[in-house]
Amino acid sequence: MAETLFRVLARDLERRVYTIDLRNHGHSDHHPRHDYTVMAQDVEGFIDQHKLGAVTLIGHSMYAHSPAGMGLPGRADRLRGAKTAMTVALRSPHLVKNLISVDNAPVDAALRNDFAKYIRGMQKVEERGVTRRSEANEILKEFEESLPIREFLLTNLVRPSGGSQAYKFRIPIKILASALDDMADFPLKDPDKARFALEDIEAGHWLISENPEAFRTG
Repeated sequence: MAETLFRVLARDLERRVYTIDLRNHGHSDHHPRHDYTVMAQDVEGFIDQHKLGAVTLIGHSMYAHSPAGMGLPGRADRLRGAKTAMTVALRSPHLVKNLISVDNAPVDAALRNDFAKYIRGMQKVEERGVTRRSEANEILKEFEESLPIREFLLTNLVRPSGGSQAYKFRIPIKILASALDDMADFPLKDPDKARFALEDIEAGHWLISENPEAFRTG
């Protein structure tokens, strides 16, 4: 759903959209350090490497699934993680023309219990050594009733190369589990008043899937 939405945005805005998997997400490299400062550095490096200039960053949550960015004409960037995007904007304002933070704010706040629950469920899937996706889905039912959310979590379930029949998650579950406390914090502190516009969308946390049209036009 998210990938389709950002293709539509790229078409409608006539701009290039980069969909970025942060470290320890999707197909990106795994690294034992997982916090907003280093992820912001990764994004800054991507912008510099591709010579994008001042971009628009769209970050969703953190912690959750994936975002997008529309920058200079013909260019755009999307990454997962509103707090990562906000950290980039504060650390390197010369790289960011516009910032859209989806369902998060630049504050220290306890993570929703859901995220630790999802990690426990995914750990249990790996511990069981399941050989069928249906088995993994049954295990996740103990931790999440919603089928769409379970299906989203299972998009990261893959059968590793090397002959093993047991499924594994492509993301490093142990690293993410140990980083949950860091994900609750925001690395930069500024007591100044808010410097942003707020847009309400009729949806829950998974608003890109639940109300994509309102997100697109918001």
